[in-house]
Amino acid sequence: MRIHKLTDLPWQLQADISEMGEMRAGLTCPECEGGQSKEQSLSVWRDKPFIILKCWRDGCGYLARVPVDDGWEDAKIGQHMFKPRVYKGNLCALNTGLLKWLDTVYRIRPDTALAFNLKRVMGRRALYFPVLGPHYEERGGVLRYYDGSQPKAVSYKASAQPWQAWFLPDDIARSNRITAVIVEDVLSALRCHQLGYVSIALLGTNLSLEKEREIFREVYGPVRLALDKDAFQRALRYARRNSRIVPVLLDRDIKDISDDEIRERIDG
Repeated sequence: MRIHKLTDLPWQLQADISEMGEMRAGLTCPECEGGQSKEQSLSVWRDKPFIILKCWRDGCGYLARVPVDDGWEDAKIGQHMFKPRVYKGNLCALNTGLLKWLDTVYRIRPDTALAFNLKRVMGRRALYFPVLGPHYEERGGVLRYYDGSQPKAVSYKASAQPWQAWFLPDDIARSNRITAVIVEDVLSALRCHQLGYVSIALLGTNLSLEKEREIFREVYGPVRLALDKDAFQRALRYARRNSRIVPVLLDRDIKDISDDEIRERIDG
């Protein structure tokens, strides 16, 4: 059995542990990362004075413990442990060519791109997407490379608030008449925003309890979870956790299909 400090674990796992009561299951193992299928095979539970971590995936067998004292709640992930990471490169406004490219390839209208302050990176084939909260507070941004660079997307978190990007159509967005759509990436969220939905980009596939709580504080209407096809099983698990979440099965990414197909999937 391995012994870790809480801060030795991946950031998201630290956050998940900080939100748990006596036990959590369905987390990502820091050793095998779920294998090729990205199975959520890690369980975590209290066994004072430790937190025990065990992966149940065949072929892994990861087992570890984290010593914690009775005041461990004070050491949970929070503002005092957060270290902001701010992008310091040169950003400038989108030019006509990029606005046309976004419209042609992803059907993101120029007025939408400008309204949410998308930027281009000087000297690189890359875009910078600001990450805004539900009250338009800036939480950082995502840099997306289109020149083959790896990793192709890099997050710059300026705030310890939930790492998800909100796109609200107007002041009635919180009405129970408006459907909210949760997607993986900013471009898919912008597509849904243009169709009048409340749109939230998870900036990945992880819908943590922290993110979920924020969504259901702000959203009163129906909620659709439209992750990419390869993450549909994960969407089903989130739906079992919260009955207000309705998973949407997609054949292709939202940013790659027509407006009519989006409406059919979300409203059908």
